[in-house]
Amino acid sequence: MSGLDEALDRYFELLRTGPPEAENVVPQHRLRRMSLALLERALADPARVAGQDGLVPDRSVDRLRNMMRFALWLRLAPPELLPADFTSRAARYRFLVWTLPLRLGWPDALDVERLQFGATADTIETWELGTREVLAEARAARTDWLGYLENWEQDPWLAARYAAEPDLTEIDLRWVTTTWVGPDPSDPDRRERPLSLAPTPAEEPADHRAVAQLVVEQHWLTRGAVLAAARAYFPGRWARFVPFAGPVVAAVPAGMLLLGLADPARWVAAGVVAAAVLGAGFVRPAYTPLTLARVPSAIAVGQAVLLSLTPRWWLAENGWLVGLGLLVLALGYLVYDSRAHGSRRWRAVHRGAGLLGVAAVYAFCISIAVLGFVAPAVAERGECLDGWWTVGAFERRSPSEECTGKLDLTEGAALPAAASVLTLMAGWSLGVGLAAQVLWDDRPISAPLGRVRRVRGAS
Repeated sequence: MSGLDEALDRYFELLRTGPPEAENVVPQHRLRRMSLALLERALADPARVAGQDGLVPDRSVDRLRNMMRFALWLRLAPPELLPADFTSRAARYRFLVWTLPLRLGWPDALDVERLQFGATADTIETWELGTREVLAEARAARTDWLGYLENWEQDPWLAARYAAEPDLTEIDLRWVTTTWVGPDPSDPDRRERPLSLAPTPAEEPADHRAVAQLVVEQHWLTRGAVLAAARAYFPGRWARFVPFAGPVVAAVPAGMLLLGLADPARWVAAGVVAAAVLGAGFVRPAYTPLTLARVPSAIAVGQAVLLSLTPRWWLAENGWLVGLGLLVLALGYLVYDSRAHGSRRWRAVHRGAGLLGVAAVYAFCISIAVLGFVAPAVAERGECLDGWWTVGAFERRSPSEECTGKLDLTEGAALPAAASVLTLMAGWSLGVGLAAQVLWDDRPISAPLGRVRRVRGAS
């Protein structure tokens, strides 16, 4: 068996949504008189669609030709022949069939330019299928399939399918934006690449970005699947590192603080925050969801609430326990939110922990900048905060005589270490920010921030 036949056989397995059928399921000359039971069997095992002679061909390319003919019939069939209960699985079938030539790179073995077969619902007419016709059918099928994926909970067949096997949802989503899900053992060169259905090469990047952005915003980020979102934009191994660029940079000030470079750390933190704010306007709009801009925005809200409190928040001996507890509560919420949007149990835990790690790094970076520059200027008794950077992050500092009186401290009392205060600030700002953003927008913390999506009206 050739590598192409192996790839086609694997793809036909993907198309199957029910048990394999041992008999021919759709004689091509009987499409008009096909019963609903026969239609259901055909959609469950499409690789068994027969040719006009009533036989299932042995060659994969001939089977693909029959499946394309059946896909055309599914689009052209009147409502009485294709009831509403079958439209979602028909849309999935059409999408996967029409995009197969593009996934395989239009190999000569497919002979797509000379595929000719019947195209109408009740008569057999010749349809000469060229590149543009395949692309047009693929785009139409993709639009229909994306509509069903967006509202899968309202579709009985999809809801039952995904309830029985939740991983199928994410597999279907990956096939929308990538040419091949995972490596193909029959062809090492057939790896994940962006799937574009544009009519010209110049339009391919824009076509892929538009669909990837739709899938990322409506599906991956609501599940907290940041890595999957990155792979939708950039299929390939290196893509998984894209979302970590921001957290890695934001972690630099915390690392400097741990090394005893307290004063430089606050300047670097302020620089990172300023660069992030100024650089946000230069990110390509399609990729802005990967920046997780809602996370630092929520943290900023929590910091504002914290600064409005009395000085007791930064004088508490065990304030770090409150911050740590709020971080744990934040993890619980993130895991719950991922589960509520369709992630499986342990996958939701991993995604929630990943989001918490990113959010905690941002929270500590912003907290260092706020404690180093903002709090001394605007917090109550903030002048007593200015000086923490003269000692190590884990060392307690003795307040001045003036601050001892202003803060009603006993003689010889020492202020908590900066690490304790920063842990309280990070946990508080993240916990309060999460609660605030849920109340004001009722969207996941990983959802895009401040974007109005325009949609077409429908009758």
